[in-house]
Order: sequence, then C-alpha cells, then structure tokens
Amino acid sequence: MTTPLSLTKSITMKRTCILSSAFVALLLGSPIAKAQQTYFLNVDSIIGIPDTIYDGSTVTFTMVFSNVSNLGFQGDVETWLQVPGTADSTQADSTQWTGNNFIQAQSQTQVTVTHLFTSQNNSLAIGDNVVVVWPRISSGPSYPPQEVITKGMVDFYLAEPLGIGPGKDQSLGRLGLYPNPTQGSVRLSLPDNETLTYVRITDMMGRTVLELAQVTASLGIEGLPHGIYTVHATTANGASYTARMVVRP
Repeated sequence: MTTPLSLTKSITMKRTCILSSAFVALLLGSPIAKAQQTYFLNVDSIIGIPDTIYDGSTVTFTMVFSNVSNLGFQGDVETWLQVPGTADSTQADSTQWTGNNFIQAQSQTQVTVTHLFTSQNNSLAIGDNVVVVWPRISSGPSYPPQEVITKGMVDFYLAEPLGIGPGKDQSLGRLGLYPNPTQGSVRLSLPDNETLTYVRITDMMGRTVLELAQVTASLGIEGLPHGIYTVHATTANGASYTARMVVRP
C-alpha cells in the first residue's frame, strides 16, 4: 500500500511541476529556442531586358528564381538592381506575380518586374551596360535571413533618349564609350572642349590592366580578357572622367 505524501511535499512537487511547465513554454516561445531559417534563393533566368535601353525608358522583364531552402515562406519579393563595381543599388519599381504570395520550398517562382531605367537616379549613367539583379524576400512577420546563391547578370547599353543624336550625352560631362559591350576596340568621346591626354583601365579589383599616355579617340583593347572594367580618362584641362566598359568573349 502506497503511503500518501505529506501536504508539504505535495505542494512542493506541484510548484516544481508548474515551474517546469512554465520554463518549457517560455523556452519554446523564445526566439533563442527557435532555429533560425535561412532562405537560399537562386536566379534561374532573366528574360525581356533589351540590349539597348534608352535613358528614361520603362522596361518590363521576367525573372525566375528558386527557393532552394527546405521551408516555404509567405510574403512578398522585391527585385534589386546594382551596377557591379559600385555601392549603388536600386529597388525595382514593381515586382508582381500570380498566386497567394507563398514561396514554396524547393520550387521556382516567376515574377514580372517593371523599372524606369534612368541616369538621374545616381545608379546608372549613359554608357553603363551591366546590372546585377537579385530577389529579396521583403515582408512577413519579420525579415528572414536570406542569401542569394546566384544573382542574375544582365548586359545592356544605356543610351541617350530617342531623338537625341550621338555625342549629345557629353553635355552631362560624361565619358562616352562605343560600342559597349565591345570585343576588340572602343571609341572614346568627351565634351567638345576637352582633349584626351591619358587613359587608364582598371579591372573589378581596382588593378590597372592598361595605361596609355598617348591616346586617340579609338582605343584597342584586344589583349584584355572578357569582363567588366573601368575606363579612367584625363584631359588636357586636368578634368577626369570615368565609365564602365564590358569586354565580351
């Protein structure tokens, strides 16, 4: 026959049980106890960005990305654009897709992106030609940790608005490059009152790959591997100009 517990021991065990239950509930509800999920995104394709975009044009394109994580996420997605080699990034004006905004685990999502490409937003300049595009989960109970495994690299040439002839962009005080992207040579243009005296080309790491003290308007770059470069030009007046250049394979 079991001997009943004394009143004191019974109350002590009851308190211990209540405290243990409260501790478990607190632990389960605590952010520390919950494993933090990282959402790994991958850009699969970008379709619809033309080779030439005229300054001030609105472009609509399609981006397909995968959530390669083991968990889905209910929320929205933003599309971000960035010119490589700069710290400037711009959120696309609009990112939309059909469905209930639920990003399935291990699945693809197709979004329609609309953006006004302009040299007035401090992210692009006339002659720029490469933009890195990536998705970002942007809503929900919190911003979840996320990482884009592969971003999308888009090649295009930002040109002067339709109806403005070649060379008019120099009123903006910029170095013009044409063609851009290029494969063997590139033509440099400056404002009418400037004379080119020095050119230096650097790679994405900032290393000088070509330096010329005597230059003409046409610059041979046959020896450069394909990639993204920055052209630094100095004039007889001491003015400095830069522009990004893409060398195609």
